[in-house]
Amino acid sequence: PFAGLSRSMRRRMSPTSWLVVDSSRGCKAFCTFCTVPNVVRGMKDGVYRMRDPRDVVDEIEAVTRDHGVTRFYMADDNFLGYGETSNQRMLAFADEILARGLNINFHAECRVDSLVPETLVRLREAGFDQILFGLESGSAKTLKRWAKGQTVEQNEAAVTLARELKLDLMPSMILLDWESGLDEVEESIGFIERTRLWRSSQPLWLVNRLKVHCGTAAARRYDNVRGKPDLPPVDAGDADSLARWCAAATYQQTPIENPHVAAFWSALNGEANRWSVLIDEVLPPLLKTLRETSRDTGRGDALARIKRIAAFRRSIGGALAGLMRRLVDAAQEQENAGRRPDDLDGVARRFVAGFEAELFPDGLDAWLAPKPPGLVAMPGAASRPPAPPAEAMAAETG
Repeated sequence: PFAGLSRSMRRRMSPTSWLVVDSSRGCKAFCTFCTVPNVVRGMKDGVYRMRDPRDVVDEIEAVTRDHGVTRFYMADDNFLGYGETSNQRMLAFADEILARGLNINFHAECRVDSLVPETLVRLREAGFDQILFGLESGSAKTLKRWAKGQTVEQNEAAVTLARELKLDLMPSMILLDWESGLDEVEESIGFIERTRLWRSSQPLWLVNRLKVHCGTAAARRYDNVRGKPDLPPVDAGDADSLARWCAAATYQQTPIENPHVAAFWSALNGEANRWSVLIDEVLPPLLKTLRETSRDTGRGDALARIKRIAAFRRSIGGALAGLMRRLVDAAQEQENAGRRPDDLDGVARRFVAGFEAELFPDGLDAWLAPKPPGLVAMPGAASRPPAPPAEAMAAETG
């Protein structure tokens, strides 16, 4: 299979700086939201299979030599594996890379209950520079409901170890599911604050809700608690009706039971989606234009705009954590007072407007929209409702 991959790469003539590699398959855990347990249960040769580390490094070395690949994504379900046998496999893998003098980097997804600090140190020396822990939640109650098989304390210890080793920690959190209470959501936000998990190159990855996948334990629980999804009628001549049927059949419509949690999620997700569009779609072409302008003409205004955008991106994580705290506190205040959720979207907009005004006094969207003199037209800013007046914001935050 590897030789075929090599031929395919040569045939396409598509240079790449990174490649996906598998060193193991399967997982022994039974998280309710994960599809892997259903896949591995039927395997006759065990639920976790490991490749010979020398074969894996042979593959890495060959594509590094022949194609100049220097970065690898280890696509294992749990890269670190289970028990001493897998631990020795990890040590042998690191030793092979170091012995061959391969100048590579790699990243992977790992369970926190598989960590062996000494082994992680060796892997770090071999080029392991980015790790994604399946933390999922900072609430013991939530972790138990999802059969995660790990504790909040283990999560915190894993984050601490990754920071000590200067690993780029990619956050993997699921803030809530359809059964979550505000107490669970607040515990997860407290965990994010304590561990400063928002200090990541991808802080918006913290904004997730549990997605129910067909055939998983979560789907079976949903059916038992809420009943199977009602499937709407399908009209062969109406594509929209088929889309509605598929959405219902695949659990894409799982309403959140607690109205205050639902309001919290709606307000948070709306602002996070807006920031995602800005960071992923609006800012990259804008930065390209500004860099070209700065390089070609040395314009000071282009450089100033580049610095402003960089400052904005660095600040997103802290602002996101602040927004989470502001929203969950407002939702808890309303729930404790026995009031229905009210205007959490407005709370979110006012908080975000205040944060963005520190860098963009006239508003971020307004700053992105006009065409500065001497520069080409800018990409359009993501649309959003107008910010409330300053006095409303002052009343909210005071």
